[in-house]
Amino acid sequence: MKHELNFYTGNHFDFGISDQLNYFNIRLREDFQFKLLETIPSEGFFLCIENFNRPFTRTVNSQNSKLGVILTELMELNKSGYLEINSKTILAKRTYIVDMQRRFFELIKCLPKIDFFVTLFGSPRVQVVKEVFPEIPIYNLCLWPNFTILIPDKFEYDYAFFGTITPYRKNILDRLKKTNSVIIKHGISESERAIFIEKSKFVLNIPQDTKWESISPMRVISSHAAGRFTVNLGTSSNGLPGVIDIKNLSELAYTDTLENKKTVKIETYNEKISKEDDARALKIHFEMRQN
Repeated sequence: MKHELNFYTGNHFDFGISDQLNYFNIRLREDFQFKLLETIPSEGFFLCIENFNRPFTRTVNSQNSKLGVILTELMELNKSGYLEINSKTILAKRTYIVDMQRRFFELIKCLPKIDFFVTLFGSPRVQVVKEVFPEIPIYNLCLWPNFTILIPDKFEYDYAFFGTITPYRKNILDRLKKTNSVIIKHGISESERAIFIEKSKFVLNIPQDTKWESISPMRVISSHAAGRFTVNLGTSSNGLPGVIDIKNLSELAYTDTLENKKTVKIETYNEKISKEDDARALKIHFEMRQN
């Protein structure tokens, strides 16, 4: 018999968290069934993805409930020991998630109610989270689903890009469109996105700015779920399967040259990373909460 777990989604638009929800479900669906909620439960335990505001914090702290929080934004400690989120210090001005300061401080206010954190594919890095929040358990899920990925013979677009258009991304996309057909979308549903991906040869990952150092695994998950390779520009893919890393725009200009770089080694990746996956420990934690 599966355990039922409440998953609060009212602090996000559906298109912003569908990949995280799908991956979470893939990894835990044998033992758990998730009930999606748009209102915060008044008691008991629930899951949610970070992005808290003041009304959320007030409600959670005034009720008899505990929560497990999935962290999604990159966190690092710089050389001076200051915390950086998405490559910028807390108080820095931003072109991507401009209200990050508010999000972080509202998360801090909820700490007494947080039972554990979950990271996906080690993002943010587990060691950094442990240093910032040493009293809260952390579970990392990182095994890769067994998707079928291919480069299609027929396609309508060379590249598909999905996400917020920052100044850096706009510059790259404008230059790329001079030599390639590119479809650019933001804020569309999971099913709409899959249609555009299936019409494309590759899905493109572009960092938010030049300081961004690593790829978002959820972007890769979404392209793989629709059967396409991800072409990753200028950041590290950290060995993720089905990702073609390129250093600069000149390598991106002609898609035919990318086919020689394609590799899919899901089993090899999972074998290498399996010791870092905490799905079993997380399931035990859930079951203890249920009993």
